[in-house]
Amino acid sequence: MKRIALLTACVLLLLCCAGCRGKADKLKRELHLPSAADSSSTTSTTAPPADPSVPELPADITEWVDNETPWQKLVTVSYDINDMMEQLFLEPYLHFTTEYITVAELHAVFPVQCVRKNEDGFVYFVYQIEQGGLLYVFLSPDLEGGPPTTLREWFYVDGNRSYADFASIEEGDTLEDVKKIDPTVQIYENMMEADQEWRTSRFGHSSYHYLTDGLLLIGYRYESGAYRIYATGYWDDYEVGTNKSRGYNITGPVLPIDRVE
Repeated sequence: MKRIALLTACVLLLLCCAGCRGKADKLKRELHLPSAADSSSTTSTTAPPADPSVPELPADITEWVDNETPWQKLVTVSYDINDMMEQLFLEPYLHFTTEYITVAELHAVFPVQCVRKNEDGFVYFVYQIEQGGLLYVFLSPDLEGGPPTTLREWFYVDGNRSYADFASIEEGDTLEDVKKIDPTVQIYENMMEADQEWRTSRFGHSSYHYLTDGLLLIGYRYESGAYRIYATGYWDDYEVGTNKSRGYNITGPVLPIDRVE
């Protein structure tokens, strides 16, 4: 009986790993780093929405906050996650550059339809992703107390995972090991591979994992032909630090109605 139970557990583990690899394969795509010298690899984020039915942004985005209506009733379109990364978020510093993108620039390419404010008072958008799951885009709070106008962080989530799911991950493991637990890390690999020079930088790269019980950050360096883990960080209050000039941290989880089932 013990052998049968062990065999069953091994089979289930293999099926789970195969399922994660399958999801990661669907997310894999060659991306192109935006370059002023190659206009074909960029998409303007300053042009107005092509669809005249897209409403203009209010001066204060919080006027659109709706914490009651399910996102399924607010969001009418879905987007390819790689298109969003390539057109807006693809830079060497990954997450650290999103604070320089304005709400207007985002809305011009991927119209905002679902605006929330979490219990800690921080505003975020919800996007439906074609490959499955949701993208949360958090805004930077304004230092002077005005309405938020720039983006701070994005988190792509395709299922419920907890910090305990990553208990086996340790320094020296590879991104491939992480992919077996959370296949959305493939998006980060796509971005890392887009800049071959930055890929080998001593500063490394990182992936964020928005979990049911906190925020996990995993740092990688490209060594011996693989992205290897050199550091991790975990915040059960979902804290995300901003730069010192802004002086704010983003905290608090998304609303329960926005959790991915």
